[in-house]
Amino acid sequence: MLYLSRVAAGAALTALALSGCTAQGDGSPAAAPTATVTVTTTPAPSPDDGDVQDAITIESTSSGTTCYDRPYPDLAWLDVTYEVLRDVEHLDFSLVDSDGVRSIGPAIDLPPTNYGGTIAFGGEYAWSDRAELREQSQVSWAGRNRVDFYSATEGRTGLLMFHLRFDDDVLAGERTAEIGTVRATWSGEDGPEGQVEVPVEQTISFRPADCR
Repeated sequence: MLYLSRVAAGAALTALALSGCTAQGDGSPAAAPTATVTVTTTPAPSPDDGDVQDAITIESTSSGTTCYDRPYPDLAWLDVTYEVLRDVEHLDFSLVDSDGVRSIGPAIDLPPTNYGGTIAFGGEYAWSDRAELREQSQVSWAGRNRVDFYSATEGRTGLLMFHLRFDDDVLAGERTAEIGTVRATWSGEDGPEGQVEVPVEQTISFRPADCR
């Protein structure tokens, strides 16, 4: 089954090869606290500038340990959503401070089916099965984009999909992997670079004993 870190009411997902569970021990998903962090870098305003608006917010709902009873070298990880609060010229998302896992290539942006809508969905897929996301009603698989320095307009929202690849010793069950921090980097047409970061309190284990 698919481990879900965020599920909308009535949106149950099944039929995946993954066998995941949380650290609660009952094999079922558990509600996780939401952590939202907004950090922006802006030039010092002149007396005529007025208030400077934040540019991006990002949100993660994962916490605790997600375990699998067999190794999956590559996962499609969907946990972080974002909202653009004002137009930005360049936007990129990356995974930093991770341990035992790395992100392959740029993140993929999955927009909601209704522009600017809220996405209450997330979890992991085997990377080879990621196209099954086309069956999900909350996101537009056809509208997906690589997020590597593209522009975004005010009101845009999306769910980020990262291609995670795990170290050999993590896959062997010798240790667990820590997701780390998701960082958004952005710049405006005339402004300097800014950053948004959110820590992800999620550990991924391929040790069967952690799934009991």
